[in-house]
Amino acid sequence: MEYLPAISICGGLGILSLIGFAFWQNGRKVKRIMNLAQDALKSSANSEQIKERLLAEKMRPENVDWILQKARREILLSETAKKVAAGLNANEATQLLISGGVDLETAKATAHDMVHVPWSHIHPRLSVVLGSVLMILGSGVLIASLILRDGNITGKLPTFPYAGMITKLVGMAFFVFGLVMVVIPLRRPAYFDELIAKALHGSTNSASAE
Repeated sequence: MEYLPAISICGGLGILSLIGFAFWQNGRKVKRIMNLAQDALKSSANSEQIKERLLAEKMRPENVDWILQKARREILLSETAKKVAAGLNANEATQLLISGGVDLETAKATAHDMVHVPWSHIHPRLSVVLGSVLMILGSGVLIASLILRDGNITGKLPTFPYAGMITKLVGMAFFVFGLVMVVIPLRRPAYFDELIAKALHGSTNSASAE
């Protein structure tokens, strides 16, 4: 029985690892099929030919239309990003996205991110490192919250009322914020590459001018 917690933790980590691997494999497959659909659309193949090629990749018939719709959207985003990198402003980018079928709010948010590239996209490695540090710090604060709570309950380490709860909230905030900083760069859309290159080039020019 004394080894039960350790066995439970190891078993849980093993299950999480298997789930993560399955998601990773599925993501690779979807990305490959998405690239195939985009290449077919760019080559001006008709919809029936593209659907036949996707079905040949063992895609479920009910998912083919979804893949085609997403591929068209990715092409639209990529073309819009290239135009923004060439000097298109946010309002013009918004109108271009709307004309391609994107709803108003999504178009505005996407155009804003294209014009003002998020810091985590420009410096992904630094964002991941800082996010990891915040997650570790948050985990430490969460452990400390348990100590403070037990100290108040037992009277062995009295501090102030609700110390455990307040510290736990702070720890959770650190952990979640760190997790966001880690995940966002890893899920960066491909169409940001040219925009990031432009942002880095602009910052280099600014530094040279100074």
